[in-house]
Amino acid sequence: MDKDKAYGEIVKKAEADPHVLGLILSGGRGKGMATEHSDYDLIIVVQEDAKEQAIEGYEKKYNSTENIEAHVKTLTEFQKSSEWGTDESWNRYTFAHLRASIDKTGEIQKLIDLKGVIPPSEVKKFTSYWIGGFLNQYYRTFKNNRDKNMPAAHLDAVESIPMLLNVMFGREGRLRPYNKFLEWELKNYPLQHLPWPPEEFIGAIKKVLQNGDIETMKDFYRKLRDTSIEMGYEKDIQEWDGYRLE
Repeated sequence: MDKDKAYGEIVKKAEADPHVLGLILSGGRGKGMATEHSDYDLIIVVQEDAKEQAIEGYEKKYNSTENIEAHVKTLTEFQKSSEWGTDESWNRYTFAHLRASIDKTGEIQKLIDLKGVIPPSEVKKFTSYWIGGFLNQYYRTFKNNRDKNMPAAHLDAVESIPMLLNVMFGREGRLRPYNKFLEWELKNYPLQHLPWPPEEFIGAIKKVLQNGDIETMKDFYRKLRDTSIEMGYEKDIQEWDGYRLE
């Protein structure tokens, strides 16, 4: 069956199915970034006693269709999936900026919205951790560049980028996007405290990835330091005051 036709059939069937509570289209399609190669990644949320029936009616029937990946979860399973601090935490960005295709109770969208961000009570701890991680990695980059160990400096600079992104997004309670969505995210959902225009920031990241550019790394350090202090992370920055970082 054609994937587009199969998806339309699934939606129509789920809307009429009294056991289905919600349907979520995730992946690139869910964020409006579909290409001709994009899968239909679906989560179908069902009543607690309807899982086996739903697996037969959705997963087993449609997952044989090329580019259809339907996953049935009970409401309890969906509530617990991608919980902060679990092995599934890495998957939380999947839910950022998604709208439920079907939400019969109004609860599905609330759960999506909770999963797509860092829990407010965890923002400070998360950001502090990654500020320390970035500063440590930047210090390694700085020392290796100083000592003319350029391969090591380049690798250290590249490894610092995910940490930098965790800080920039984490300070605002947001999750670092998967790499595929980074430019799209910055353009469509700008960070309020990003100290560069989005295009300039992406360009700077590319310079570091290409050759570990030390002057760009110094700029990352200075702007992260200054804006983090303004946002209440002075203690985390001060822990590195005894190190020569420039």
